[in-house]
Amino acid sequence: MTKGADLVTLRDAVTVFRGVVMTMGGDVEAVARVSVAGQQDVQAEGWEAPAWAPAGRFRADARMLDAGRPVVERLLIGWRAPDLEAVAAVELEGRELERELYQARAAFIESVALVMCEYAVHGNVYSRHLADGTAWRRVEPGSWPQQAAALLPAAQEALNAFALAWLAVAARVEGAAFLPRRAA
Repeated sequence: MTKGADLVTLRDAVTVFRGVVMTMGGDVEAVARVSVAGQQDVQAEGWEAPAWAPAGRFRADARMLDAGRPVVERLLIGWRAPDLEAVAAVELEGRELERELYQARAAFIESVALVMCEYAVHGNVYSRHLADGTAWRRVEPGSWPQQAAALLPAAQEALNAFALAWLAVAARVEGAAFLPRRAA
């Protein structure tokens, strides 16, 4: 568990936030698997359901195993955290701030789950990626289908809202020093 004393600079807080986001892959996968989008049939070239397959066997939800973390990694590529002024401008306190954090987290998970579903439906989820060909890589940056790539900007907006709320809460933790204290 992170303590306020670990949050000396905004950079420290953003590093901890990135870690929090990286641990959310399982949450994203769970939401994606039960969503309507996760029940779509796979349409990726070469991965369509053969004529002999039972109905529902080649659905997107079956292709999402362990794909949450790589999708979140892809989302974090090139992401820029809110600056100190934006975090300091958050006026919410107490329960309102907690509610905003909860809602921003839920919106973030939902938006990333939609990206994940589109990737599972239209992408090549099981391609080998590493140069030596020994490890599986579920998501290859740069090889995303258009349907998933089109949803990335909305997911990054949700990430920004979540980051802003999370950093505002983190700034109020006792011992955190990356924001100046407000006068009482």
